[in-house]
Amino acid sequence: MGGTLEGELIVFSANKMPKTEQVKLSKRLYGYRDRSQRSKYLYDREGLLNRIPHIIPLGRKAILVTRAEDAQTIIQLLQEYGAQIYARAIKLDEEDLKILCRDLEHPRGRDGGESGLDEEAQTQDDQ
Repeated sequence: MGGTLEGELIVFSANKMPKTEQVKLSKRLYGYRDRSQRSKYLYDREGLLNRIPHIIPLGRKAILVTRAEDAQTIIQLLQEYGAQIYARAIKLDEEDLKILCRDLEHPRGRDGGESGLDEEAQTQDDQ
């Protein structure tokens, strides 16, 4: 994989949005666990980031690093909800490329473990 490739740093804030809209955005972005029959059945509902490889630096869910070609899809969803967005092109290093290009061979699962940064980021789906 030698060299560098361009990626995108996306930082966003939903603090000025009504709480109900923040929850909707979070579900669409990160997915959620749906329960039915008094929690007898559990269903994992995928969010946008289940289909897009990404890194969550320091476990901060409002900071994302993704491939440049995937950034616009995320930004459009954030704009749809009126989130404040800061996005900039960045150079990805070898370690970033290993994480962001891994799904080209193996699609992301619900384990969240592909961010490779810390345990808090790995447990994002449990929240």
